[in-house]
Amino acid sequence: MRHFAPRLRAAVVGTALLAAGCAEAPAPPVAVFRDSGAIIGPDPAFDPATPPPDWFAGPDAGQAFAVVERAGLVALEIRRADTAIGRRVAIPLLAAPFLRWGWHLEQPTPDAGIRLVVGLARRGDRTAAAERIEIAFVGAGAGGARVTAAANGGPPILLRRADGSASSGWQVEAIDLAALHRQFRPGGAGADLDVVFVAVGGVGRRIDGRPLGQIAEVVLSR
Repeated sequence: MRHFAPRLRAAVVGTALLAAGCAEAPAPPVAVFRDSGAIIGPDPAFDPATPPPDWFAGPDAGQAFAVVERAGLVALEIRRADTAIGRRVAIPLLAAPFLRWGWHLEQPTPDAGIRLVVGLARRGDRTAAAERIEIAFVGAGAGGARVTAAANGGPPILLRRADGSASSGWQVEAIDLAALHRQFRPGGAGADLDVVFVAVGGVGRRIDGRPLGQIAEVVLSR
């Protein structure tokens, strides 16, 4: 049974993300104000076990995620890698192509950490399965970390290497989603694509009961 656990975990997470990309949902109350819009704060009162209507969550999200304070910053803590939580949005990719977020790894364990998944779909067609860009920030041994990106489960590309040790504090990432999409889909301008969800999950397994890490202030901007 242990041999099949990673496949089963991937299937559960994939089902949650597919449901987010295909679901018919009311227009999300998210807009880009003053050139930026916060997608995941999180709000200090946010409860992963009972997320708001414009959010979605996989099984046992209440045990896998928690709102905590880390170094003075309210953050979403990831404690398990077998589920996902995210928010449905409807933002044209080219209107807010820049994704920025803060992250912190609790343990510099190789191949364990956090992943951020961005769902894309053709404008006006929220029933179509979304394309997915997955960004992972995981331990790479010797206190280091690596930040990678992949599309639709394909092979990852390395974006950068970082200090992932617990003493390194918060890391800040900022990427151009439109440019990254063109890298995965040469010739695709992205003019007819919307960002339809942003989700968070874990990678690998926790050690000694420690969380995998924290993420905060996920923002899309012009």
